[in-house]
Amino acid sequence: MSGKNLFQSSMVAKAKAALLKAEMLRLENHSGIKGKLRELLVGELFQPVLPPEVRIGTGKLVSAEGASSPETDVILYAPAILPPVLFDDKNGYFPAESALYAIEVKSTLTAAELKRAISNAVKTRSLKLMATDHWLPDANANPPVTKFTSGTPSAINALFAFGSDLGGPVSAEFERYCALDQSAMGHSAIQVLCIAGRGYWYSASEGWKHVDADDDIGEVMGFLAGTTNTLPQLMLSKGRPQFGNYLTTDACKPKLI
Repeated sequence: MSGKNLFQSSMVAKAKAALLKAEMLRLENHSGIKGKLRELLVGELFQPVLPPEVRIGTGKLVSAEGASSPETDVILYAPAILPPVLFDDKNGYFPAESALYAIEVKSTLTAAELKRAISNAVKTRSLKLMATDHWLPDANANPPVTKFTSGTPSAINALFAFGSDLGGPVSAEFERYCALDQSAMGHSAIQVLCIAGRGYWYSASEGWKHVDADDDIGEVMGFLAGTTNTLPQLMLSKGRPQFGNYLTTDACKPKLI
């Protein structure tokens, strides 16, 4: 692979191998295919490229008010922001404030599956997140820090599919998404869409952008690169929400005596 560095060459090879395994599972209609495909995405694509402070889980996002999201295939979260409640090494409940990405995984993307994913994404984004604190050094203050409070951004909703039931031009994939999500060109339910062999789309401040599929699976590598590149900004914007709000109710909060 001329012109590619060692990391890119290695990851392209790993990703191609993972996609080949996925294609075999899809052709065989393997029992438990969804779980197997999720394991491929997590173990062979995400795990090698994520920083150590970002973990991978499966389950539901929850709010301090007691609301929860639909079951989510892959959750990228930062336990240093807020800790999850885990039933094993990956399954559990995750405070919505600590979630960075909520990713749906599909074997073959169909209109019905896409519609369901959009509905789930809308429900996930409807969770009410706590305000968060940001602490900045301030030599003139005592102690030498200044705090300001802001809203906590929601996790980015993404969809990764190992294939699609659509043929013809690749543009048909995004056209179908726009037809099913009436807010696609504004506050879209899903901000990132990657379909192996078809393309990678993501919503940016200036509009939607697209990466074509190619022999070096540029769509999958773009999806991985885009995800990892946005993690530092996402973690910083999350600030330091107060976990105590998950542990107490208003009745338990201190009162002046």
